[in-house]
Amino acid sequence: MKDYQQAFKQRLLALIISGMMVGGCAQESNDSTQRGQAQTDTTTSAPEPIAAPKDLPVSDSHIKPQQAEMMIPAQGQAQRLVKQRQQLSEAKVMANVMPMHSDNRHLSLAPINNDKFATLVQNGNMVVSETPVSTFSIDVDTGSYSTTRKLINQGQLPVKNSVRVEELINYFSYDYPAPTDVDAPFNVTTELAPSPYNQDTQLLRIGIKGFDIDTDQLGASNLVMLLDVSGSMSSNDKLPLLKQALLMLSQQLSAQDKVSIVVYAGASGVVLDGVAGNDFAAISRALNQLNAQGGTNGSQGIQLAYQLAQKHYIENGINRVILATDGDFNLGMTNHQQLVDYVATHSKTGIGWSTLGFGLGNYNDHLLEQLSNKANGQYAYIDTLNEARKVLVDQLSATLLTIAHDVKVQIEFNPTVVSEYRLIGYENRLLNRSDFNNDAVDAGEIGASCTVSLRYTNYVITTAKITWLIRCVTLHQR
Repeated sequence: MKDYQQAFKQRLLALIISGMMVGGCAQESNDSTQRGQAQTDTTTSAPEPIAAPKDLPVSDSHIKPQQAEMMIPAQGQAQRLVKQRQQLSEAKVMANVMPMHSDNRHLSLAPINNDKFATLVQNGNMVVSETPVSTFSIDVDTGSYSTTRKLINQGQLPVKNSVRVEELINYFSYDYPAPTDVDAPFNVTTELAPSPYNQDTQLLRIGIKGFDIDTDQLGASNLVMLLDVSGSMSSNDKLPLLKQALLMLSQQLSAQDKVSIVVYAGASGVVLDGVAGNDFAAISRALNQLNAQGGTNGSQGIQLAYQLAQKHYIENGINRVILATDGDFNLGMTNHQQLVDYVATHSKTGIGWSTLGFGLGNYNDHLLEQLSNKANGQYAYIDTLNEARKVLVDQLSATLLTIAHDVKVQIEFNPTVVSEYRLIGYENRLLNRSDFNNDAVDAGEIGASCTVSLRYTNYVITTAKITWLIRCVTLHQR
């Protein structure tokens, strides 16, 4: 009976978290319409773009907008029942996927530590007659979900500002149809359903699905593993877990791939310099000899990693720096903005970026998320070997191959049929309406096989009529 009660509590908590993701963390009040969508207080200006190499595999230099209208009845009892059952089914799937804290104690507040998370202000309701257009950058990061999971499994509540709702939603793969047109990098689907949290609102979901590609069809990869071996990485959930994760990745590579390893602590150095991807013995020896000690001169390591990536650059291939760290930069260039600006200057050179976060206690989520945003990359948090397998094996195509850069979304609501709307999540990805057509404004990327969900709560008057536009630079085609 006790086991049953514990299992019930686990599933109940998962259902509550799914409600937070869809319904938002704050109750909507009558005066919520006075609140606008607010940017995070750490928003940075876009860097001056650097011209890409002439032979970078860009299929078309023109930005390609896509447009459609959706007309969906807002009423209908049968539709309500079907959609509510679907939503309950999704919540049950989440409860089964997300391992929960099994101790019978109550969740407690996380102890005070040096973890850093950016301050976020939750999006408010927007009056359509005043602000009919919603514009923001895409986001495929998942780091917030696994950080939240780690805290809950430790019996702690999530830290304030650590929950980015869009990352909790996008952690899961959705059965969106892939594009059928070989010239289209992704396909867009839309769905409208009654909200189970407020009978006066509808939930709008816009799903984006990148084209599928098998791992053996990725082509040659030039990977530079940039590893933090400073003293702060000594715990079992940091450097030891990092080694195991990258061994998993190396087993997916072939002779056509190149692997380099750069380490940094008080100083940085090259451990491997462009060895063949199938030389598992050399990669394994290099990883096994690493020990955690010293300070953290991350900026020096970043500079060296970009140099090696350029040295072994593969034309028409995948070129990527993979940073694995807890984000505790305390030597060299330590200023947050300087580090972000530095990687931003290299974001147009054809070299991609992935950030893998490890550990808690002095974890700098804010810096690692911003580095991946400005370096045209993705951000994941590795808390278990299963998460490492998900990111570096099961979803390797999405992790390594970027199919579209600077993806911006713009949604326009018809004020005659929709009174208010609220974007769920994406608080630090909001853009001005004019930014949509401004190529100098940076935006997010989509990897192969990626699924992305965009969700709104809407106060619908009669029939929902929404016009959406998506704008991007297509880099890879099938």
